[in-house]
Amino acid sequence: MRSLFITAFTAAVWAVAYTQPLTKGNYQLRFNQQYTASNSFFDSDEESIKIRTNSLSSTNFSVDYALTNRFIIHATIPVFVRSTINGLQYNQTGKTEPGSSLNSVGDAEVGVKVNLFQRLPFQTIAFVALGLPFGKKDKVGLDTDLQTGDGEFNQFIGVKLQKYFSSFFVNGCTSFNNRSKDFSNEIRYGFEVGYLGNKFNVTARLNAIESLFDKTAPVSQNGIFSNHRELVSPGIEVLYKITKRVGVVGSSDVVIAGRNTLNAPLFGFGVQLRGR
Repeated sequence: MRSLFITAFTAAVWAVAYTQPLTKGNYQLRFNQQYTASNSFFDSDEESIKIRTNSLSSTNFSVDYALTNRFIIHATIPVFVRSTINGLQYNQTGKTEPGSSLNSVGDAEVGVKVNLFQRLPFQTIAFVALGLPFGKKDKVGLDTDLQTGDGEFNQFIGVKLQKYFSSFFVNGCTSFNNRSKDFSNEIRYGFEVGYLGNKFNVTARLNAIESLFDKTAPVSQNGIFSNHRELVSPGIEVLYKITKRVGVVGSSDVVIAGRNTLNAPLFGFGVQLRGR
């Protein structure tokens, strides 16, 4: 995978995901639920192996607010995250190992987006963000680890190019993720294309993460909060507009190649509210 990634991110998800332009004093709120579960895991050699079924459910609140026409502040807060591992029973001996769960808030992100250039062929947006380690985790390295965050404070910096074509749009984003607590730094990139209709917005995307393998924190044996995590993930999102301000949104993303991450689809459903 490294040979694939080195020539070409998930950028911070909030930085890639498309939102229609906000003007000064306007805002966009989103409240959504995300869920993933799998008994398959991409290990350090990028091989898909069987594990005890691991699931992660996250209830998230995010907000974008335009301080000016150029400066937009953003925050995403996972207000409740539940990580579970199923119990295990051996067929021959009948011996059982109990399952377990961990509940907490999750790692949050706060940042700012700056519209640098709006009259060039592509709108250019720079962004910086901080990852706040509010989640919890067990000792890393076992196949029974439970995590609701990676426990490290990180900083994103990147740029996005965006272009509108009447009812269609395209954008691309790249970023650098500086990680602490001996987690390797990352290069991330993402692309989106979409349709903007009167009642529906439809977005197709491709996100990826490349680890620089420059630190030595232990890797997980399950879950999605590992050091040296890599992935290639296509996805789709559909927004249905109930009114001009209120909509419901559903999404699905899959992992087609990965390292140290669950081999599982991620599903999302939520409500979106835009200001005036």
